[in-house]
Order: sequence, then C-alpha cells, then structure tokens
Amino acid sequence: MGTDELSPTSWQAELVRFVAFTASPFVDESWFRLFTGEEPSEESKARDRGLTRAEGPFMNGRLILDFLPDRFQFLYSPTPSKAPASGLGPARAAWAAFVEGVETFFAQATCPEVKRVGLGSICSYRVADRTGGYRVLSGLLPTVTFDPDTDEDLFFQISRPRQSATFGITINRLCKWTVPIRSVVSVQIGPGGNPAAVVREGPESHAAVVELDINTDRQREEPIPAEHLVPLLKEFVGIAGNILTEGDRA
Repeated sequence: MGTDELSPTSWQAELVRFVAFTASPFVDESWFRLFTGEEPSEESKARDRGLTRAEGPFMNGRLILDFLPDRFQFLYSPTPSKAPASGLGPARAAWAAFVEGVETFFAQATCPEVKRVGLGSICSYRVADRTGGYRVLSGLLPTVTFDPDTDEDLFFQISRPRQSATFGITINRLCKWTVPIRSVVSVQIGPGGNPAAVVREGPESHAAVVELDINTDRQREEPIPAEHLVPLLKEFVGIAGNILTEGDRA
C-alpha cells in the first residue's frame, strides 16, 4: 500500500493529549466546563504530587484535565469499556474537536505564561493481519528495510527536529511505529480477590499504529509569546496530518 492511498481519515485516533509547561503553578478547575460545556463527573486531588484532576464524558470518549505544579494537560481517550475497539473516530476530526477546546484557554485572561507545549496522539490503521500492517508501514518508512511477508516484531522510533514555520523555535517530531496484535480479555476473579483466569473475548485484531509526540524545545526557558500559541498548535496539527499521509520524512 502506497502513501497515496492513506489520509488522516483512514487513521483512527485512539488518544489525543495536549500539555503546556507553565512558568509558575496554575490551577483553574472551571476550565473543564469551558472545554466540554458540562461539569466534570469526577474531581480528585493528590496532594503528594500537587495534582488536581477533573474528568468526565467528552464527545466519543472521556476528557481528563490535570493541573500539576509545572504544567497542565488535557487527555482525550475512549471510555475504558470501549478502548481501543471503537477509538475516537477519524484522527483529523478528533484533533479538530480537541484543539478547538484547547484554543479557548489561550484566549482566557487567566491563561498563565507557557514555556513549552506539546501535542500527542496515538493513531491506528486497521488491517486484516500482521502482513497487511507491515505493508502499510513499508510505504511510510522509506529508510527502514523489512520484508512484510516474513519479518516480525517491527518497532521504529525516531525524532526529527525542525524549525517552526510559525515562530522562531525548534519543534520536535517524535514518532513510534509498530504493528501490534490486539485482543479483548476478561479477568475472572477467584477467592480472596485473586485473578483466577484470563479469558480472551473475540478474535485478535491487527493495526498499524503510530504514536506521535510533537512538542517545542525542552531547553527553552523563556515564555512563548501568547500570540504564537494558537498558530503553533495549528502547526502541530498540520505536522501530525502530514506524518499520517507522508510517513517518516526528514
């Protein structure tokens, strides 16, 4: 399968994550309501870690908002009972809905100074078998030599930094490529609460999977100018979409 047959709509998002490292500690629990339009269904704190968390349903899955002493982050993932079978839908649509919510916070007067930002996503391309997954990746990894029909246990990871087209800053493009075999299992609990048996439910499934982590330079200490935050986030989405269609390119 060549890269001309792939598009972000071919790939399903299984997780989307945005993180912002702040210049000083920051907590605003009202942000969950601004993002989703609803109050969180669960709230918790872990004082030993300085963690404040709000979570609840969001679109096709669940949203978690974490505040930590040096950062805040949004995590959008399938509900535990469905992951990863249903995912979050087509990658491009999942990113767009998620990013639209994140953008609202950069416009808030309460938004703190941000030193570093990152957008992560796990995306999968469903295939019939392992060979099909290897054929998908063969068109996306031109510098990696392998035989889709005979080779196994493929795992390829690389980071390709580049200069931002939006702002004079380095963007890291970390990608991890693999073709896992997946299955849904249930754990039967025996006396004393100990696992008694693990039962596989349904057939195994296969997918080509890429884990994306697109972020700004970790060495940067000065805050990113506020007017560049939204353009940077949109640039991240463009980079992610290009990786899904073009694969690993310098």
